[in-house]
Amino acid sequence: MRANLVNAVLSGADLGAADLRNADLRGAVLSGADLRAADLRGADLRTADLRWAYLRAAKLDEKTQIEDKWRLVWEIVTQGAAGRDLNGANLNGANLVLAELSGPT
Repeated sequence: MRANLVNAVLSGADLGAADLRNADLRGAVLSGADLRAADLRGADLRTADLRWAYLRAAKLDEKTQIEDKWRLVWEIVTQGAAGRDLNGANLNGANLVLAELSGPT
């Protein structure tokens, strides 16, 4: 079943480990939400507000529809930034808590 959370206001919500597979979260306000270990595989997060959302260990896949900026943030917090060229990247509003940002020394 596909949860319809279009334009839902979930600011600051604790959605850690929530099963949001295939959920329609277009336009949802998830600013400051804890999405740690949430299952977002196949979810539609286009136009969702993910400013300051905690995405560490959240599960995304190739079917997850998410803006490039937020996929990059997810990649950084789950896989680190080493070897990435972040020159010109807009990370405004990104929650990079515990992200590994060091590069080669």
